[in-house]
Amino acid sequence: MKKGECYGGLYRALRPLGQGGQGSVFLAVHERSSRLMALKEIPLRGQTWDSLEKSHFCHLDHDGLPKIYDLFLENGNGYVVMEYVPGWNLREYRERKGSMPGSMLLDLSGELAEILVYLHGRTPPLIHGDIKPGNLIVRKDGKLVLVDFGAAFQKDGRRQKAYATQGFSAPELFLRDGRVDISSDLYSFGKTFQYLGGGKGGGLGLRRVFAKCTAANPRRRYRSARRLLRAIRFYEKRMYLYSLLLCLCASLFFGTGTLRQRIAVVQESEKDYQEAILSNNISKIKSAVQKAPGREEGYQQLLKCYLADEAFSAEEAIALEAQLAEGEAFLSEQKEEYSGLCYDIGVAYWYYYTGSGGKTYSLVWFQKAARGTLDRGRQERSALYLRLGSFYEQKSRKERTGEGTVSYWEFWETLEAMTDAMEGSGKLEEQWAEELVGRIYENGEAFREAGVEREQMRDLLKRGGLKLSGEKEKTWEQAAQWLDQMYERKDYR
Repeated sequence: MKKGECYGGLYRALRPLGQGGQGSVFLAVHERSSRLMALKEIPLRGQTWDSLEKSHFCHLDHDGLPKIYDLFLENGNGYVVMEYVPGWNLREYRERKGSMPGSMLLDLSGELAEILVYLHGRTPPLIHGDIKPGNLIVRKDGKLVLVDFGAAFQKDGRRQKAYATQGFSAPELFLRDGRVDISSDLYSFGKTFQYLGGGKGGGLGLRRVFAKCTAANPRRRYRSARRLLRAIRFYEKRMYLYSLLLCLCASLFFGTGTLRQRIAVVQESEKDYQEAILSNNISKIKSAVQKAPGREEGYQQLLKCYLADEAFSAEEAIALEAQLAEGEAFLSEQKEEYSGLCYDIGVAYWYYYTGSGGKTYSLVWFQKAARGTLDRGRQERSALYLRLGSFYEQKSRKERTGEGTVSYWEFWETLEAMTDAMEGSGKLEEQWAEELVGRIYENGEAFREAGVEREQMRDLLKRGGLKLSGEKEKTWEQAAQWLDQMYERKDYR
């Protein structure tokens, strides 16, 4: 487009507003009404006009989306006439003012999540495809608007790599034949607010929400925008109730003070809490948890400190469970957060407990986790940990008393299923790989008797072994040699 030229016989381009995902955007004036509008030019590049209309949300009506007034074809290009949204975009805000305060992050992330609930809730769902700070405008009344639908697609539509934005678009979009879907928008959502907050903005709970959005594995992100919004609203409600409680407490001491003084006390208390749980000082974290027993992030930080040396002692386990006993009534109402905490405690017992019976203790926590609300990956792994725990107990009873039976074929299938479920789980995958190699080495003959083929066992052993590093690599190499020797023995031919 060129400044001063008239398009569609009605819209005169005044000045550029920016370069969007699929074309330029100009501020334009309607020649008859003198009304200011945004005019977007889109090279069709093989698209049909019908697909263009759908991709530009012609039939949507939401305060967080600009209204679309007109569409037309001219000189081989498509043009979309949209509501002009005066205000400042969040990229400009970040560049001029630096990191965004936590309260603003909370408000704007909630508004954008509501917009995504609306878009993704259409039939079929509509994906924006290019969420980033430059495409988010705050109106003069403070309300957020999501603009530039140039990269928008219906669910499962293909996305051209040229329109992916480094640093904000999901990593899977840069792969060959990458597809946009709902989780792509959620990834960009998380990256956007991490950037706006400078990586440290908002409370720990809100940062955890953004971190879940930006998981490298799409299956570990929120399943939907509605779940994302629910997580944000829960955090918002919790912060409100916590602030209200602190205000009431503060009023006992500052009954004659001003509201400003009381708010300052609340803010200072929250600051002290965040500093305490992020201090890596166990005494400070315990004190913070005692003051706010209903906040899950305090327990998570306490567990993280206990596991810093990759060991979970009986004393540490008792101390953690004692702290939980005081707050469990509050936490159990927060199904998703509480389930995640139970899962993490189960993992700590399973892999790191230095006393005896760690796997048995872990089953209690995996049962609690499985009864709650977990993402699909952790839900699947919780169920598999429970199955494995059952096999270990049956095997132990058989060895001690000679009673009962163990289905080694089902045991083998569970090891395979857990190995699949561990894909992409980071450090946990290596922990499991070490256990897997040990279980095959320990139960190889029983697996062979149950009908597991040599190549099956060797392939799974290799899958686990390739996840190990350093001295641990020798473990699976030794197990592989033993496996070959076992199958070469005459009594197994």
